[in-house]
Amino acid sequence: MSMLPPNSVSSSMGTHLNLSSNDLRVQTRYPLFREVIRINFLKSLSKRLKCNITAYENYHRGYVPEGQSPKSDPKEPLRVYVLFQHIQKMVSSETGVIAETRDSWFNCQKLKLPRGCRYEFQLQYGSIGWLVGVTLGYA
Repeated sequence: MSMLPPNSVSSSMGTHLNLSSNDLRVQTRYPLFREVIRINFLKSLSKRLKCNITAYENYHRGYVPEGQSPKSDPKEPLRVYVLFQHIQKMVSSETGVIAETRDSWFNCQKLKLPRGCRYEFQLQYGSIGWLVGVTLGYA
């Protein structure tokens, strides 16, 4: 496996783009093309790419600016931000929050915990299922 120079990207089809110099260099499985005019390359590339905004739509659907609580229709699917609005209302100085790894942990970081509310999370190993033992220990 060859190491790529800094400021370069590689595709699964074996194409390497060197973006570090003033001239754009394109390396395919075939010859190396030097001094490619960047704007011409990008215009041609954009004609071959298909627009895919799925990641943006997923992010936008779940993103809630801090301090804002979007209203939801009772008939729409349950969204993470709606669930965490309810969790936020449930936490008190007498409760504890136990966050599982990954998305659960990231969303729990947004909670505003009152003084005295316990908060446990496991992040170092990302061990799914860690929550079960901790919950039993809390009981």
